[in-house]
Amino acid sequence: MGRNRFKSSLELDVKTESTSITRKPSPDTLAAALARLDVPFVMSNARGSGAYFANHPTTLLASLVAQADARLRLSIIPLLLRHPQFAALVPRAVRKVSPRRRKILKIYYTAAMLLQSKYAAPLGRLFGYSSPLPDLYSRELGIPQEGDAEMRLQALARKHSVTSALALNWIGTYEHAAKRFLKHAQKECEWAQFN
Repeated sequence: MGRNRFKSSLELDVKTESTSITRKPSPDTLAAALARLDVPFVMSNARGSGAYFANHPTTLLASLVAQADARLRLSIIPLLLRHPQFAALVPRAVRKVSPRRRKILKIYYTAAMLLQSKYAAPLGRLFGYSSPLPDLYSRELGIPQEGDAEMRLQALARKHSVTSALALNWIGTYEHAAKRFLKHAQKECEWAQFN
């Protein structure tokens, strides 16, 4: 799971992206882009290569949150867990989407930040040390800025329920994204050891 190509994609993204989403990617294209970035969270029919979006993570983040498919929106969490360096691009992605989607992106970003803290040990074993995701939106969302991750996730879930007008188990949703990603990454590491 190479790191160098991701740094160059981050640099490319900062230099070349416009300020709004101009391409309307298919779900398969976005799933392919996620797979290219070692985040195979959503299965793809692989019709689109996803190369453009893998090389432009700001547009990828904005495109994911704009999708009708909840799984694609949720994939923002494992994407940020795998690539915390993309945190620097989240404010730009926020500016690319509608006000309603902005709040959802901020919520998923904050969930990823809290889950990164909660699952620091397995993430470290799988991917090595990575910088912590900075707390960009807790204050704005009305989430406590201090305290354990579980308590803060509960507050975030309550905010998400109000924002979405859906009384879902948002903590379970966030946890599902993190645990599914970690399980897949662990299997990939085990498979790589035997080949």
